[in-house]
Amino acid sequence: MLLSIVTIVVGICVIALGIYTVKSDPMSGSGEVSSVWLMFLTAVECIAIPICGYILLW
Repeated sequence: MLLSIVTIVVGICVIALGIYTVKSDPMSGSGEVSSVWLMFLTAVECIAIPICGYILLW
């Protein structure tokens, strides 16, 4: 239970940090870079959460 809470909190922090990095980085001002970065973060979340859930159930 505690591990799942920590996983969710870390995931939220990673997404927030990614969005902050994209918005604060002048080099990645284009929408293309931002959308690719957000898609990458989403993919990481979609992979990490089920794996953590499987480990908890196992």
